[in-house]
Amino acid sequence: MLYQQLDLPPIPDDLKEQAWSRVNQESVIFNRHVLGNSHGRSLFKDGKFFGTSTGLGLRKISDEFDQWIRSNIVLDFLHVGLCVSDPSMDHSGPHRDQSRDYALLYLLQAGSDNATTSYWREKPGVAAKNHSDYDDLDLLDQVVIPLETWYIIDAKTTHSVENIKQGRITVQIGLSQVHKEQFMANM
Repeated sequence: MLYQQLDLPPIPDDLKEQAWSRVNQESVIFNRHVLGNSHGRSLFKDGKFFGTSTGLGLRKISDEFDQWIRSNIVLDFLHVGLCVSDPSMDHSGPHRDQSRDYALLYLLQAGSDNATTSYWREKPGVAAKNHSDYDDLDLLDQVVIPLETWYIIDAKTTHSVENIKQGRITVQIGLSQVHKEQFMANM
């Protein structure tokens, strides 16, 4: 499973307002240590410059928000926060997440009408890493995740997000393999 749409309750309006209030608060980013070289790296495709990759820092929303997630979505998780892409960068280039195995996503702003999450396989002899050259990869699958719909995604398979020039804003919940198995068993 690379991704799956889930039938879970929508985030209430008052909690969405709390999330939106964190969009410009970079001081509350708590995962800077795992962003590595993901933010600002040059991307290449077909031997040409393709754009610059945005890193996706997680911002804490509130204890009240975390409690709603525990009561209504998933009891155990690694982290929950708001991811905000840099709207001056059109891509979150091919990468594997460092802080989680799976992520529950809830989009508040997609980034564009055709913002696409793509999954990739490294070509033979290419190491698994944050990739700057799409020519090192073969496309496995793509999905356009709709607004305000819960999805679970595999965060350890190389993936990217394209066409996010308008800025992508998502609530993200990090899960380990054990958290994911417990969550899916209780669905």
